[in-house]
Amino acid sequence: MKKRSEIIRYERNYSLVAFDIFPQGTDADRVKEIINEVKQHGADTRDTDGEERDKATLLNTRYLGILAERVIAAHLRTIFGKGIRVFNRRFERYDTHVDIEIEVDDKKTDLEVRSSFGYSPMQDLIEEHFDHLGPYRTSFKPGEKSKEFYLRGLINKSVNDFDYDREHTFYFAGGASYQAIKEEGKIKKGRKMEEIDIEEAERLLASENQTTLYRTLELWKGKDAVEIIDLIKRKIGAV
Repeated sequence: MKKRSEIIRYERNYSLVAFDIFPQGTDADRVKEIINEVKQHGADTRDTDGEERDKATLLNTRYLGILAERVIAAHLRTIFGKGIRVFNRRFERYDTHVDIEIEVDDKKTDLEVRSSFGYSPMQDLIEEHFDHLGPYRTSFKPGEKSKEFYLRGLINKSVNDFDYDREHTFYFAGGASYQAIKEEGKIKKGRKMEEIDIEEAERLLASENQTTLYRTLELWKGKDAVEIIDLIKRKIGAV
């Protein structure tokens, strides 16, 4: 796996960390291990709107989810070094799962990793299409516990065109604190991520409506891949 930096330039410079993955070469064992875990995964087969995903979509999204958690955790370990534990939690249940934990002097910081496929010019993904996704509520996941930080990963391909056996690039695209998402973000609903106001959100939460509700913050308004690391460092006292 090759790690490199990329900068998207528009109103401000937005830094990403790119990881080039070679399934037929140096990353063959890594990819095989992830696929084996995907096949043993016991999570729900539905998307956030409760719709069943076909086998190919399910495999690709689960592959990306596990890849994102492992790659970002490894990236954090190289930055924080000794004395700071960074580790992944194996999935067991939605209500208790934590993607990445950082432990310093018996104090833990929880990180959630959100990852998506998106095929568009990278600047458009950053500036227009993608958000930092905070806690969300679905019909089968009614009370997701908030984490301190939400990190963003992406692969710049459509989920239907992705093939894990071919060379691909995973991007660590920054993140946001829960506090920033809550204070500066928006509430969106449904598969199309339509923005709604707080009154409608409260009405939906109080009803038996099964619409998925998300707390979001536009990607470019959050922290890029360098800034979010600095923010986490300050939080855990590693500066």
